[in-house]
Amino acid sequence: MREENSQSSRLCDLRYGMGDSGGRISGKSLVRGLPEVWRRTSAPVRVRDNGPMTERKPPGINFESWVDRQIREAEERGAFADLPGAGRPLRDGNAPYDENWWLKQKMRDEGLSHLPPTLALRKEAEDALKAASRARSEKEVRRIVGGINDKIREAIRRPLSGPPLNLTPYDVEGVVAEWREGRDSQARDREESGPGA
Repeated sequence: MREENSQSSRLCDLRYGMGDSGGRISGKSLVRGLPEVWRRTSAPVRVRDNGPMTERKPPGINFESWVDRQIREAEERGAFADLPGAGRPLRDGNAPYDENWWLKQKMRDEGLSHLPPTLALRKEAEDALKAASRARSEKEVRRIVGGINDKIREAIRRPLSGPPLNLTPYDVEGVVAEWREGRDSQARDREESGPGA
């Protein structure tokens, strides 16, 4: 590791015209000290994934016209063809400005949650109750409520970070009774509306 660092600093010194002693060196010894790749080119070329970097703005040219020319040439080369999302509206184009838009978009794309664990569990418990109310069988209701109750008990035993949890395990029999009542009322509504509805 130390050898690599000293070699890279020596190359840097040679590239910028500094000798081993820190003094200036001649052009011939400068070229001899450079790696073969650097000797073959007149100026080092930095390469990115999408090709060589653009040249610097020439002096005496208006910056805006230089940028316009760069864009026009890139369009002619087809650099903007087949970009992802071409022809589709911008996502969140009408949303109000948020300085952390890129962070929120990345988290959404990666499926990450930005809620503290206690708030995420509260949300999960709320979603579990909604799912239990839409369940097709009593067995499914008991499975959903039992699963969220296990998570709540674990969070009570080993507190999570964030604001207070303020949740206790749900009464499974109470949730099942509410599910039955909701199902019975839906059946009565269907009977009252008649077979043709």
